[in-house]
Amino acid sequence: MKEKLMLKYVPPSFNQQLLDKWNRWTQGNKSATNYIAKFDEYLNRCGAIELESPEQTLSRFRSGLRDDYRRELIARGITTLEKAYQLVTDLDESRGPYFHRTDFRDNSKIVITSKPGFSRPLPAPSKLVSNSSSVKPEGPSGAKSITSEKRTVIEPGKVNPMT
Repeated sequence: MKEKLMLKYVPPSFNQQLLDKWNRWTQGNKSATNYIAKFDEYLNRCGAIELESPEQTLSRFRSGLRDDYRRELIARGITTLEKAYQLVTDLDESRGPYFHRTDFRDNSKIVITSKPGFSRPLPAPSKLVSNSSSVKPEGPSGAKSITSEKRTVIEPGKVNPMT
């Protein structure tokens, strides 16, 4: 009965599209639990349990994981999907939430702090300027800057006066 309904109401391209989605499925910034749940859903809906070898399924699972988890599975020699699920879940719980670096290209200001390599977006300049802030005149590079508590705001399109 189920097969008859599937043939009547499901387009022929459905299974192929489902497999394509599964092939593109990656963990990204999702928790291991969420990644595993969706991976299991694809595994069951695509019927891969009967069609793929356990090695192929494990390889598909590993290929969608974040690099640090993938390397850990390989280093520990994990050979079954169940053990991979358990290890990834344990690693995720022990490491806590994963924070992606956010793309800040849309922001117009960059903060330069005393810590090299650290930058984050700033609120509008009016929120930065306080009584202890001072505006420096244009320096030899022609850039205007506002200094407040060891932080320098670089105006967009201007040369960094600290370099």
